Amino acid sequence: MEAHKKTPLHFQKLKEFHKYQELYLTKVLPCFTKEEELCKTLDDPFLSGKRAQVALDLERLEGLLSSVKKKVQTIESSLDWTNCSSLIAEIKKFQHALQETETIVEQGKSR
Repeated sequence: MEAHKKTPLHFQKLKEFHKYQELYLTKVLPCFTKEEELCKTLDDPFLSGKRAQVALDLERLEGLLSSVKKKVQTIESSLDWTNCSSLIAEIKKFQHALQETETIVEQGKSR
């Protein structure tokens, strides 16, 4: 086992894992956090009407977030730390949809 930890292949896998870990911490985790914050914001009684207005947007966000979670699960279960391009694409879709929804909510706050 110890000999394995010293092989170039092990170091390569470790390097790939650290890249994935950075992607997870800087891109994936913030998606989860922002979505949670948005939902909490919409729980505000002053924005109760706004939640109904953005219901479809929230459904879309939930679907995109679910897709991000599935990609994460696939990568982590296969230990294929280099297979991140589809995850990155899903993160970008989610971020775009989140930004659109946040804009609608912000407009609701200012009214």
